[in-house]
Formats: sequence, C-alpha cells, structure tokens
Amino acid sequence: MSERGRPNPLRTSRSFRRLWLARTISHVGDGIALVALVLLVQESEGTGTAVGVLLLASSLPRFLGPLAGVVADRVEQRTLMVLCDVGNAAIFATISWSRPSFGVLLALVAASAVLDTLFALNGRVRPFNKLLRFELEQRPLDGDVWATGSLLQRLEKIV
Repeated sequence: MSERGRPNPLRTSRSFRRLWLARTISHVGDGIALVALVLLVQESEGTGTAVGVLLLASSLPRFLGPLAGVVADRVEQRTLMVLCDVGNAAIFATISWSRPSFGVLLALVAASAVLDTLFALNGRVRPFNKLLRFELEQRPLDGDVWATGSLLQRLEKIV
C-alpha cells in the first residue's frame, strides 16, 4: 500500500487536528518560558552558576516519574491534564507578576516541573493514540483490514 492512500488524521479529523495544534502551541510556549527564565536569572543573578541551578531545579523533579505514574494511574486523565496546565499557568503568572527571589523562583520552577512530569505521563502518547485509534476504526486504511488491524494492535500496546 502506498503512503498516499493512507488517511492523514491532520486532514481528516478535526479532533486530532485540534489536539495536535494545542500540543504544538504548548511545546512552543514551554520553550519560550525556559528561555525567558534563563534570561531572567542571568539578568538578576548575573552568574552562570545560577542559570545552572535553575536548569537543575527544572530537571530534578522529572526523576519522580515513577511516583508520578502512581498518581497518574489513579486519576482521570483529562482532569489531571487540565489541572496540570492550569497549575502551570498559575505558576508562570506568579513568576511574571511578582518577580520572586531566586529561592522562591527555584521552588516555583521545580513545582512546574512536577506538573509537567504528571502531564507528560498522560499527555504525550495516550491522547494522540486514542484519537488515531478512533479514526482508524471509523476509516480503515484504504479498506485494508489487515494493515488497519496490525496498526491497531500496535496502538493497543502503547495506550
């Protein structure tokens, strides 16, 4: 089967397109936030060490992934993802409006990284695979039941 014959979920599924666009905007925003934080710390603290500590504070909470997985498995996915996004919005609003001290900034960045870790457990693969699975069930690949079934089996292992 050729690649041209396969349905493109970005073209055929409004839900998938909206999810893809939202995640793209979110990733761009995360990158901008990180650059802004690095510039803020460099300007306010004036040392590369402070920038390194900031980056460490944003990375260390990711090692809590196994513990965060326990939480993520016991909470409804959509609710958890929304709460994580709202929490991150509140954290970054606090940072931008209050210009906290360096210690408070590190705590806020670490809290944001914890929320990102919780979000990532549900937000990276599962929503895309669930939507893609739904689309494949509605419109098999060029009517090829075997190819569609094979792809659905692989998605089942991931979801």
